Amino acid sequence: MNETKQVIDKFRAYQEHETELKLDHAELRKLISLLQRADEKSAVLSSIVASSDDAIISKDLNGIVTSWNNSAQRIFGYSPKEIIGTPILRLIPPERQDEEQMILTQLKNGIRIDHFETQRLGKDGSLIDVSLTISPIYDASGIVIGISKIARDLTFNRKAEVDARRLIAIIESSDDAIVSKDLNGVVTSWNASAERIFGYNAGEMIGESILKIIPPERLEEEPKILAQLRKGIRVDHFETQRLKKDGALVSVSLTISPIKNSAGEVIGVSKIARDITDKKLAEKKKEEFVGFVSHELKTPLTSLKSYIQIAQAKIENPDFLRKALNKAAEQAKKWKA
Repeated sequence: MNETKQVIDKFRAYQEHETELKLDHAELRKLISLLQRADEKSAVLSSIVASSDDAIISKDLNGIVTSWNNSAQRIFGYSPKEIIGTPILRLIPPERQDEEQMILTQLKNGIRIDHFETQRLGKDGSLIDVSLTISPIYDASGIVIGISKIARDLTFNRKAEVDARRLIAIIESSDDAIVSKDLNGVVTSWNASAERIFGYNAGEMIGESILKIIPPERLEEEPKILAQLRKGIRVDHFETQRLKKDGALVSVSLTISPIKNSAGEVIGVSKIARDITDKKLAEKKKEEFVGFVSHELKTPLTSLKSYIQIAQAKIENPDFLRKALNKAAEQAKKWKA
């Protein structure tokens, strides 16, 4: 802007004192060209300000708003007509108004303020988390005549931080092992339950291959899983076994999901491993019990069947029939017991 003013002043001087300055046509064309370039530069800057995602505001040293871009309206809710010519204090919560004097003091001394995180008021009275970058505006002689302020809305960032902390808390308190890895199978995160189930702490596993916990006879599972995940296919409740740090096998149920970037590309893998050792042990005991009961039932039933068949064959012999029925009754008592 200083360059533009200097060019304009020189051009006016040329008009007022044409004879005295004795400028030739070449210099005149040069001045016109410089003026055009300055105008173009100003137009580009105006376009940048108008299209910025950040609020860009200027104010004088009394705190009166002098310019207000589209994003300032979007973030704070006021139109340029509503805010230009009014004090910037209407955006500042009462408990933070002392910040303005501190900012003005620094800027009057030519000190720029970078990434000052604070809160400002929206038109609807809501508090908005913002990061302020504030610079002095100088006139042609280097005197501070105003303030330029860039305000970045941190609301989304703050929400993302809260969500991330909540997610981390859930992951760390889960009874299941929650592990992430890249597409090369290198572990990138490892929660407390992963340490409890497999015996390795995060320091021992992060940066290491996931193959470290896969038994040799099951290594072929990993490329199959990765192939599915690269296609964006989730793997649910895959029951298998993994190796603990002490070499023992642990039965697990795996739920494995692809991790995608903002473009939808698969960049990693999230794995939830549930320890099903107790479940498998219970299933084994159940199978053994069913086998035992089956055997215990089969023996008296076979005897009963034999006695009944004999009784049917000897139905004309009352004594033998009575003995066969007594034997059948004894077997029935054993079965009942």
